[in-house]
Amino acid sequence: MVVADLRPPGEGVIGPRQRARLWLACGAAIGLGLAAHGMLRGPTSPVPPGVVAMVGDVPITTEEYARALAAVASDRRNAPDRALQRHVLDRLIDEELLVQAALQSGLAVRDPALRGQIASAMIDAVLGPRAAPTEEELRAHYTANTSLFARNGRVRVEALWFDKGDTRARAAAARARLLAGQPVTDADPPALVAPTASIPQVKLTDYLGPVVAQAVATTPVGGVTEAIEASGGRWVVRVLERKDGEVPAFEVVREQVLADLRRARDDEALRRWLDRRRLDTRVAVREPLP
Repeated sequence: MVVADLRPPGEGVIGPRQRARLWLACGAAIGLGLAAHGMLRGPTSPVPPGVVAMVGDVPITTEEYARALAAVASDRRNAPDRALQRHVLDRLIDEELLVQAALQSGLAVRDPALRGQIASAMIDAVLGPRAAPTEEELRAHYTANTSLFARNGRVRVEALWFDKGDTRARAAAARARLLAGQPVTDADPPALVAPTASIPQVKLTDYLGPVVAQAVATTPVGGVTEAIEASGGRWVVRVLERKDGEVPAFEVVREQVLADLRRARDDEALRRWLDRRRLDTRVAVREPLP
């Protein structure tokens, strides 16, 4: 089966919601006509409660079907009739057949765009519903990380990254050299993850993550952080320069504090989940890396 590109010339990639509506709407004239004559009816067989159809071993739930029907019916003035109901169900079955074929063919793991979408969806599933931080938790986060919210504050750091293949001893040796004021050597990992120039302190989170940025915020100039475990490895950071900026009142930056605390919690929860998965999954790495 060939699925035509339904985008008008020059348009960008459609989003999931638009894709769903286009998919359910495509071939409507043919689909509704065939459904009206009973030509799309497949063999009937018992299905479990709460399920409207089974595609192999995969159920299409009544809830999924109701959402899809409501999405299509919202574009129509009249209430959905049996022909439209059947058309929507057939489109869901067709989509499930395509998804199963993609998984069986390995397309979902070979295509970079699909891999990214799957990983993003899995992150949402792992994190799930998150409780809103209390006012006390927000103020505590603000107090502990005031430099992250300072305006016009800047910092220059030297950051070394050690992946899981590196030993703790190697990270400790590099930290000892940095504490002694020695330069980074060829034996150290490349210090290219964070810019070597002075950057706004708040941007440090984008490069090193919230856990490391918070550690840097409490490290004096010339100081070196401990080996910080984050993102599946270890960071060792030396603070070279810092220009403290004005720290606004909590009420002024409350939304920024809320976003930063949520991001920090999400990163920590995802890291714990990934660490557990690494323990349960055999991971082999070629050393040295090519």
